[in-house]
Amino acid sequence: MKYNDACKFLENTAKIKHTLEELAEFLKKIGSPHEKLRVIHVAGTNGKGGTCAMLTEILMQSGYRVGTFTSPHLSDYTERIRVNGLEMPRVDFANHFEVVHKFCPGLSFFETLTFMAFLYFSRAELDFVIIETGIGGRLDATNVVANPILSVITSIDIDHTDILGETLEEIAKEKAGIIRQNSPVVLYFNNEMVYNVVKEIADEKGTVLYFDKASPNITKRTLDGAVFDVTSEYFSYESLRLNLFGDYQVRNACGVLLCVSVLRSQNLEIPPEAVIRAFAAVTHRGRAEILEQSLQLPILVDGAHNPAGAAAFSETLDFFVNYDIILITSIMRDKDVAGILTRLAEKADTVILTNMATRRAAPPRDLIKYVCDKMYTIEDNPHAAFETALSLVRHRKTLIAIGGSLCLAGDMRNYILNR
Repeated sequence: MKYNDACKFLENTAKIKHTLEELAEFLKKIGSPHEKLRVIHVAGTNGKGGTCAMLTEILMQSGYRVGTFTSPHLSDYTERIRVNGLEMPRVDFANHFEVVHKFCPGLSFFETLTFMAFLYFSRAELDFVIIETGIGGRLDATNVVANPILSVITSIDIDHTDILGETLEEIAKEKAGIIRQNSPVVLYFNNEMVYNVVKEIADEKGTVLYFDKASPNITKRTLDGAVFDVTSEYFSYESLRLNLFGDYQVRNACGVLLCVSVLRSQNLEIPPEAVIRAFAAVTHRGRAEILEQSLQLPILVDGAHNPAGAAAFSETLDFFVNYDIILITSIMRDKDVAGILTRLAEKADTVILTNMATRRAAPPRDLIKYVCDKMYTIEDNPHAAFETALSLVRHRKTLIAIGGSLCLAGDMRNYILNR
């Protein structure tokens, strides 16, 4: 089977979601590959991808072979499954899809990808595997992993309410469903209610919860990232340089430092120099990413697909004092459109409402009521929207900011870098 054929089959897989017990039975048909892996399991509303990227880089810089499974992808399915940062080759993607499809027919889209990742990782002679949940945690296909060496819960906020529940407490319970007996849990910088929910479930499971909310002191901000100090009861670092833009990535980094402390307590060797090198080298595409291109003005691309992510996006725009800000945005209609767009647009001077190549996209005209106090225009084609933004640039102190959906971020990123 060729890669493109595998993708077409994958996109037309069953819509039925199986129980974890059913998935475990399916996995037996391909040798239960998940049981051969040392897994770090990551759940949360925002910050999962950045946490996975930083943990992967730290373990690699410490000399380990690391598999990473994340979602969604920006441009290619192979991005979701990586070994030491390298995407799964397309020929391997097609071959592993064929095996899973043959022996485990009837799986859903995400279940199939999860099985492919387990199988690929089990054959790759890895030291560790970092697995990001898809949606939620308790019932997520990745939660078939029974004995992770560490469970990580990043920031929790309102999202996917049709699946996870409408309150923060309900969502926190779903995310905390990845907690396993005798597997330590890391929780960083969440509010008291989230902490109480996670602590109760950790106590029920008889496992240790490591919680920290130490606030980083950011001493330098540039388009290339930040330098910060942070001290807590678990760790202390000075003048750490992070190669990721945005204050929220610094907060994510502090959660990762807590993970490092817990892994070291399990006698895992992670030298301080590995942390320094990793933070200076890590990248995370499509999340507060400043694109390198030849237009001589900054272009910010960020998925920002829920209200908390949009608030972080707005905070990131504070760096661009005295800039004209042109926002290009499109949002999924099944999201909290008002909550997202009001935050995305609050610091923009001009808003360009556009569309995406998915039926889930809210029609641009439906978004006007949220930005009617701004200068705005509608351009149905997102690539044309970017060209329109360029035509509005009057001086170099202009930022073109793109946000509202990872689907939009991926498409626009590819277009801009290849135009």
